[in-house]
Amino acid sequence: MTCNEWRFLDVSYDTVYRNLALEEALISSEHAAAEIPKVRVWFNPAAVVVGRFQDAHLEADMALCTRRNIAIARRFTGGGTVYQDEGSLNLTIVTKEPVIDLQKIQHRNIAVMKETLLRMGVETDVADSNSITVMSRKISGASLAVKHNLVLWHASLLVSTDLEVITQVLSPSRKRFTTNRV
Repeated sequence: MTCNEWRFLDVSYDTVYRNLALEEALISSEHAAAEIPKVRVWFNPAAVVVGRFQDAHLEADMALCTRRNIAIARRFTGGGTVYQDEGSLNLTIVTKEPVIDLQKIQHRNIAVMKETLLRMGVETDVADSNSITVMSRKISGASLAVKHNLVLWHASLLVSTDLEVITQVLSPSRKRFTTNRV
C-alpha cells in the first residue's frame, strides 16, 4: 500500500450489534470509498460473534449465553465463531485495492500483526492462513469482505479475555466448517 494518510477510528459501542453495524457501514456507505484507508481499533462487551456462513446453534451454547447475558450476533464476513469481551482487541483495516487478491491481503495483514506482536516480545505462528497462534494456541483470527474495490479486513486478538468463558460458551461443530472464502 502506497497511501501515506490513514484515518484512525477509535470507536467502540456499548453493543456488539452497533459495533458490527459500523463494520459493515465502513465498506457499504456511499462515502466509504472517499475516506479510505481506515484503521479501527475497538472493543465489544461479552458476545459470541458467528461468521456469515455458520450455524449459531452448532457453534455456541445458546442457553448458557442467554443465562450469562452474552449477546449472540452474526457478522457479515465469513470465518469462524469467536467469543469477544473487553479483553479482546479488535482491529479493522479498510483499503481500496486495485486488484483484489484475497490471499495476498490476508497474508499482508497477518504479517503486520505478527510483526507488531514480535516487537512486543510475543513470538507467534500462522495457522490456516487467517489465525495467529502462540505455542499452538490460537490467539487471533481474521476474516474479510469485499465490496466494489474496497476490502474490509478485521481480526480479534485475545489479550486478557476470560478463557474459561470461551471454553464454556463456544462449542464448535464436530463437522469441520469449510469454505472457498478466505
